[in-house]
Amino acid sequence: FYGSSIVHGVGAGRPSSNYPSIVARRLDSDFLNLGFSGAARAEPSIMDYIGGLDMSVFVYDYDHNAPDAEYLAKTHFEGYRRFRASQPHTPVIMASKVDYHSSPAAGEVRREIILESYRRGLDAGDRHLYFVDGKTIYEPEYLNESTADGCHPNDAGYLAMAKAFERTIRKALSEQ
Repeated sequence: FYGSSIVHGVGAGRPSSNYPSIVARRLDSDFLNLGFSGAARAEPSIMDYIGGLDMSVFVYDYDHNAPDAEYLAKTHFEGYRRFRASQPHTPVIMASKVDYHSSPAAGEVRREIILESYRRGLDAGDRHLYFVDGKTIYEPEYLNESTADGCHPNDAGYLAMAKAFERTIRKALSEQ
């Protein structure tokens, strides 16, 4: 799992309550949490490092730490491309930010950038590529109850994230 403080687990009531931990328990698997609070920017060196790791699935939850949409557009597909050059058959799960609703206009711009990366990958023939839509993870009536601060999920938010990611990871693994 690669991404921001949300991947890391900021806002969780305990270390085992973040979504990577919940998913790993449900799948009875090991995991590596590469959540970098404020510092996940899909730099070439980190994407090359991740590409060299032994894994069965790569969750690319990279959005939040891109300082703006322009930076995200410049780095998102390139980060995926670098990973894919090392691991052509490993399922990749791209995700858009889960706190989409805190700023819907900006959230939609960023979501579309990630969807464009996803579409480009599919158009290039990648059949091991999946998308988790952060916009739809929280139930609308529980948006305010799903975060600790309007951005970082609390335990209820992480549980909702785990459900969405687990479903997609199970699908990806079954199609291998």
